[in-house]
Amino acid sequence: MAELVGGRYRIRPGRLFDAAGAVSDALPLIIAATHPGAGDEGGEDAEVSTVAAVADIVDVLTEESLTAAYARIASAKRLAKGQHRDTPNDASNGTLGLVFARSIDGTVEQIVERLQALNAETPGGLWLDRLVINGVCALEYGIQFPGTSALMGWFPPTPDNGLPYQPGIYVILTMTVGGHGPATGAATWLLQHLQLFRRPTDIPELPKPDPADRKAIVVSGFQYNLAGDLKPVPDEYYRDRMVPEVPVQILSPGAKEPLAALRFVPWQDGGVIVLTGKFPLSGLLMFAGLKPNSWTVLRQPGDLQVSSVLPMDRGGFAQLLRVAGGRSNLRFHQPKEQFFLQKGGDEGTASPYIARLMLGLLTLRDQVYSEDEAGRLAFDRLFEAMHQSLSTCRENVTDLTRLWRDHLEAVTSGKVVERGGQAIRITESIDKPLRREVADFLISAVRVSKYNLQSLARLLGAEIGFLFQQPAACESGLARLGHSDPRLADYLRQTRGWSEELVLARNAIEHEGWVLPRVTYRTSPDAVVPEEPEIRGVPVTRFAERMLDRTCCFVEDLVAHLLMARFGGKITLATVPPAKRTASSPLRFTITLASGGLTPWALVYDDVTFLER
Repeated sequence: MAELVGGRYRIRPGRLFDAAGAVSDALPLIIAATHPGAGDEGGEDAEVSTVAAVADIVDVLTEESLTAAYARIASAKRLAKGQHRDTPNDASNGTLGLVFARSIDGTVEQIVERLQALNAETPGGLWLDRLVINGVCALEYGIQFPGTSALMGWFPPTPDNGLPYQPGIYVILTMTVGGHGPATGAATWLLQHLQLFRRPTDIPELPKPDPADRKAIVVSGFQYNLAGDLKPVPDEYYRDRMVPEVPVQILSPGAKEPLAALRFVPWQDGGVIVLTGKFPLSGLLMFAGLKPNSWTVLRQPGDLQVSSVLPMDRGGFAQLLRVAGGRSNLRFHQPKEQFFLQKGGDEGTASPYIARLMLGLLTLRDQVYSEDEAGRLAFDRLFEAMHQSLSTCRENVTDLTRLWRDHLEAVTSGKVVERGGQAIRITESIDKPLRREVADFLISAVRVSKYNLQSLARLLGAEIGFLFQQPAACESGLARLGHSDPRLADYLRQTRGWSEELVLARNAIEHEGWVLPRVTYRTSPDAVVPEEPEIRGVPVTRFAERMLDRTCCFVEDLVAHLLMARFGGKITLATVPPAKRTASSPLRFTITLASGGLTPWALVYDDVTFLER
């Protein structure tokens, strides 16, 4: 690094001090400007206005060593630092704080948990900016603008920058792997900051890594509030939990096409206005009655304009539109479009079935198709068909189980039993509805595995059609698969045991004219007892419940395994122990680092039920 920065900066150990005489803790690395006018006196300590970055080095990263290093970095960032005369207005004058760890004791997830706790008790301007774990990953922040999905690099402002407004951006904490390695990535980021910190500069640029070679696992998101503090994004503000809102159109007199579209985004203790179009958002905000210079607008590609955080709620936004409409010739129109939010069932993400078979798998999909819109749409089409068939299966099993249990209770209690001498008459028959539910279940269950899941697996690069063929063809297919994916081959070999029973039961209905036997009855000294019909020697409710359970496990295991195979090797999956799953969304899988993360999950067949896994 010293060779790269040349004579513009000096790298040394020491402490920082400010104009008021406050002094930081001692740090092993201080990068301070040395060119004329910078104010560097050449000693071991450095005046804070000359310092571009500080770094701490730990041999073994633990929760305790992170806490100590975090405090040392915060002591440097706490010093008063104004805008230096040699720093251009569009440059970054902040003091970056990094920690380099040579090794780690424990998992990255434990370190992340501790980092989150430190952030929660520390003002945002004093946070550690990047934590580099040698050969493992970097914990770093990026920014995202409302209405966009791109994650961009971030150079945090100085805590005492004097700006009277806060940017309307999401600050995203990620675990990042790939590129040229975490240390090289940190060096590239640091050199970019040094180029901005003082100008002119002759600092070279390092080769930028291929974005496709980098993997970022999103940990959490933050927003600035009106006071400038970084706070966690509230759960209800996350994009996948918010009801979409129809934008407000800005129209000029007589125009048929809108000049721009407006959207209000709730934001901590205020709000942010997002405008898409060429109409200047700054012109509209002049009608908001805000203090002069208390707000700004950030422009992004694609005619996107985002306001700073405003002291405004939805009522204030509506008032802004009324005032602007009354004092100008602009019209504001919100189309009477409707979003049809169709109820897909009586369950939400608190249900393990919805959390794991829908939300969880779609989260893994996002990791694979984040940069491939066409691929994601192709996946979604097949996934939706599979999920619909699986939902039908679950409804069938619920209905046939309730049908049988209600009839069992009605008969054994005598409610539908009439006695006349030696004759016993059952006044209720469930044969027809029970047969219908059984047939519907068997057809839907086979559709999930043999058709829907097979198509999805083919999209993800695996051919499993042989699983449903004759024994010789199945064994031949398993042998071929064993060369490329032995774990999947072993899993499918054991899956064949129950899936063949399911297919044979379905075939008996569709091709052999088989129907579920009628319910029979026997008498006991106290009551009449119905005998449950059987499928292939197993009581019908037990057969259906087991086949549904096996099918749910098959879907979750296979889709997770095939998506994980496309992660690229730097990240993988781990299982969340049932006791640690959140009640609101009990996900089974979490994304982790392949090296330094949680114990990786591997595809292995077992007979544990879906709810017990």
